[in-house]
Amino acid sequence: MKKAYLYFLVPLVGLVLFGAVYWQYASKFEQEQEQREVKKRADKQAQIDKLNKDRQKALTEATIAQDKRKAEKAARELREEKEKADRVIAEQNNRKAKGDAERLEDQVKRLTSEIEVAKKENEKIETEKTHLVAEEKFLKDYVKQVAANKSSLQAVVEKIDAADRAAEEAARQAAAAAAAAAKKK
Repeated sequence: MKKAYLYFLVPLVGLVLFGAVYWQYASKFEQEQEQREVKKRADKQAQIDKLNKDRQKALTEATIAQDKRKAEKAARELREEKEKADRVIAEQNNRKAKGDAERLEDQVKRLTSEIEVAKKENEKIETEKTHLVAEEKFLKDYVKQVAANKSSLQAVVEKIDAADRAAEEAARQAAAAAAAAAKKK
């Protein structure tokens, strides 16, 4: 008989042990299930919060990027307008410079032709000047020659006058001598 209660007692002890373990497990299981549910909900809420935070951050970054693109676009449009205005001004300046260049080229051509005319006139004046200088030199030399001729001619005239006076004197003396000889005879 000893053995018969063993067959009964071992399963009963196993059942009691199983009941104790099950009771402990069952009482903790519900708490663990609740904790798991709370943890799952907290994880889901954290994940949702994180997604919301990431969405908000992405939205903020997108807004900042959009504002930045708008500012860049406005700056680019402003720069393009300025470049367009600068191009228009440059084209106007280019046209004005071309007009000035053409006008100055015409003026240069006119002045060049005037310079040529002035050079020819200068050459003519220089030629005339050298001719007049030579004529002046000739006239000065001629005046000196005339003065020298005048003095030599005056000397000749004085000699001729002296010779005429001497001839008249000789003719008077000869006439007087002839008259004296005619009176004597």
